[in-house]
Order: sequence, then C-alpha cells, then structure tokens
Amino acid sequence: MAKPLSRRHFLRRTVAAAMLALPMVATAKKSPPKASKASVHYQDHPKGRAMCGRCRFFLPAVGHSNGMMMQGIKTNGTLAIGHCTKVAGRIAPTGYCILYTPRVHSE
Repeated sequence: MAKPLSRRHFLRRTVAAAMLALPMVATAKKSPPKASKASVHYQDHPKGRAMCGRCRFFLPAVGHSNGMMMQGIKTNGTLAIGHCTKVAGRIAPTGYCILYTPRVHSE
C-alpha cells in the first residue's frame, strides 16, 4: 500500500507545481503586437460608409459613447478619438484601414 503524503510534502509539491506553471501563465497573457498605421493603410477619413467608428475592432474613448449605433461620438456631437484592438496609436472614429470589419448587431 502507498505511504500517505505528509502535509509538508504535499505543500512542497504544490508550490513546485505552481512555480513550474507560472511562466506558462505569464506568456499566455501577452497579446500579439499591433500593426502600424502605415502597414494597414490607415487614413483619417472614411471610405464611403466604412469607418473605424463602425468597425468591430474600434474601442471608443471611455465615457464618450452615447449608446447609439455610431460608437465614438460624444453626446454633444463632437468626435472622440479612440483606439483599435489591431492597430497601434490613436484612432479617429471617422478613419479607415484595410482591416475594417463591420460590427455585427444582434436585433
């Protein structure tokens, strides 16, 4: 029959396992680098109706969305610069790049 583990031995094994798993957790949280504006042909004006404010990757400035379909518009009607999950730097809601993907609205 197997000898039961002592509390001390159990704790040592638990700490060792946690130490081995730590590097895997740290590397899993790193996100891939964002693309440069030049590499995605970013422009600060829309291409027809396609614009960053309507893209699924656009993140409007916090507190500046009025909850309407067009994200990134302040309630006073001025445009708020936001960010993109794919492109580095500040992004205008009226901008456009080749990564544009329209938001999917559930209705």
